[in-house]
Amino acid sequence: MEPKENRRLKTLLGLCRKLALVFSVLLVLQVLFQNEEGKRPEIRGIWVTRSTLTSKESIIQMLSDVKDANLTDVFVQVNANGYAYYASDRLPPAVASFDPLGFVLEEAAKRDLRVHAWVNAFTTGSLGSPPSDPRHVLFQHPEWSTVDIKGVPVLEYPKSRASEALPTQYLEPGLPEVQRWVIDNCLEIVEKYPVAGIHLDFLRYPGSEFGYHPQALERFEEEHGALHLGFEVDGDFKAEEAFNRFRREQITFIIQSIFEGVKKCKRDVSVSAAVYPSYDDALNHKFQDWFTWLERGYADFVCPMIYTPDYDLFLHGLAEIMGLDIDQSKVAVGLGAYQDQKEGVAEKIQTLKEHGFYGFVLFSYDALKERDTLDF
Repeated sequence: MEPKENRRLKTLLGLCRKLALVFSVLLVLQVLFQNEEGKRPEIRGIWVTRSTLTSKESIIQMLSDVKDANLTDVFVQVNANGYAYYASDRLPPAVASFDPLGFVLEEAAKRDLRVHAWVNAFTTGSLGSPPSDPRHVLFQHPEWSTVDIKGVPVLEYPKSRASEALPTQYLEPGLPEVQRWVIDNCLEIVEKYPVAGIHLDFLRYPGSEFGYHPQALERFEEEHGALHLGFEVDGDFKAEEAFNRFRREQITFIIQSIFEGVKKCKRDVSVSAAVYPSYDDALNHKFQDWFTWLERGYADFVCPMIYTPDYDLFLHGLAEIMGLDIDQSKVAVGLGAYQDQKEGVAEKIQTLKEHGFYGFVLFSYDALKERDTLDF
């Protein structure tokens, strides 16, 4: 007859095996549940320009329209021309009668809509019209204006020089003071408001002919030991190539600093950016290295602006992005819905779903409202 102690030991061992099996099953179920719960919800977004934020009535109408269109996220332009559409201690107010961002957040919460604060990084007023408001950043710091390759500050440009690349006055991304100004503008919003995200626009140089501010050149030359652009640096690559890298580093430093500051303040607030869809163009002409931003974790997602009604050109843009071996769940594609037909936008949205993109953001509410084509 088996001793009682052995029978007890076998019983305990059997119970332990059963408990271990149950624990393993529960652990697997927990992981599966967490994975499902941890998935970011799809973005069905729309950019809303500042013109809609000037009255409470227009804000309520906009949010109702967005909800009726089955969209989930609104990207509201909270600064423009150096003025704030929120209660800022840093920028003068664009609207004196109420707090536009505060009101948007209050009303959006009633409709279960996520609100991203759309921040224009460097654009600060109309060309040909230097600011006269003593509270304006360029009135206080005219030396912060970016400078072109001929040594002319953009502050001196006439209105006729405005273009898609340079629509407004533009600050110099290579100045540490400007970098700090942009970073602190974003952090102020996150500290004061329960936004879902900070969304950066114009986080780039206007083009390769800009960024030649004397102080920026001095910084570059101190770092690389090059007295003149075009000379060899370190004996193996040209100063011009090094200067392009320098300009990319300035933009990357800014978004990295914003990302780290935002996450330190509120970890659940996202950081995103509207970017040029052609990575080669973004990298070498706008110095906007958004692939590296995603690779290094400096942005939660980016919005390549593929603005075309032509479906083949749209597919070409998508193919270029997919060819980067990028995590497409971190890409919400910007669609130029204002220049497209309703059916064309719907087809592009369906294509994004089929290829596993994070979602889409439409440009823009204001233009689509005029055409009464919000529902896709």
